[in-house]
Amino acid sequence: MDFFRLAFFFLKKAHLFAASFRIWAPRLWEHYNDTIKRLEGCPGTSRNFDSSVFPCACLNLGCTVCCFHRDPRNLPYGWNPVTVFGPFDHREGGHIVLEDFNLMIQAPHGTSYAIMGACVSHGNAPLADPVREHRSSFTQYMPGGLRRWLDNGGATDKYLRENDPVEFKRVQAWKSGNWERGVGMLSTLDEVMEWLGHPVDKDQAV
Repeated sequence: MDFFRLAFFFLKKAHLFAASFRIWAPRLWEHYNDTIKRLEGCPGTSRNFDSSVFPCACLNLGCTVCCFHRDPRNLPYGWNPVTVFGPFDHREGGHIVLEDFNLMIQAPHGTSYAIMGACVSHGNAPLADPVREHRSSFTQYMPGGLRRWLDNGGATDKYLRENDPVEFKRVQAWKSGNWERGVGMLSTLDEVMEWLGHPVDKDQAV
């Protein structure tokens, strides 16, 4: 029974973030959705969750401290939704720590947030009572290697370089603009408000 409760919890969180992602970053969501649709054409592939555009998910079930790190193999401009869960006192420990911004954020059980994990150094504070408390997390992400494979026409860099050096050179030149294209998919608050039908009156904005 506990397993099914846990499975429903993850399913609900995945669906909730799928909707939030589409609202706050519709262009980036479309990019992810295009990736998922193209991958679904490959034999043996399927979505983790019907409404999710994130091809990968992982569970961190340990209660140890997560040291500061970046996730360099993730899509550089991509979002990584994280859900924290477990019996712990969020006021005393287990905070989200964003090293680059000198921020510590309380995150009680059930909290969901998103960071650009490949770019932002992140970790979590130790629990106040690691013997009695337990903090776990559920993360979804997009590996950068999946986009490289698709951009290469379904081939690794090594395979393309060795078998079609002309095409490899062309693709590499196009990839040099990936960061600018990726950042351009992020949304401003004004764009989000306009997309929701509540455009900001810049003359009256403080």
